Amino acid sequence: MTTNGITVVILAGGLSTRMGGEDKGLLQINHKTLYRYVDDRLAPQVASLMINGNRHEIIYRQSGLRVW
Repeated sequence: MTTNGITVVILAGGLSTRMGGEDKGLLQINHKTLYRYVDDRLAPQVASLMINGNRHEIIYRQSGLRVW
């Protein structure tokens, strides 16, 4: 599959007020974080992936993705 230079930004910011303040991107589903599901699904289809988050920067950086 060709990526055509496409860059995807995973939006992981926000206050998560409807989620009790939990960081949605770090929620565990079947022993995997939600942002990892997005990464695993989209990575083969795009040139690069990055995360836009407003907290837990260190955790997101451990993924190897660029974090804004």
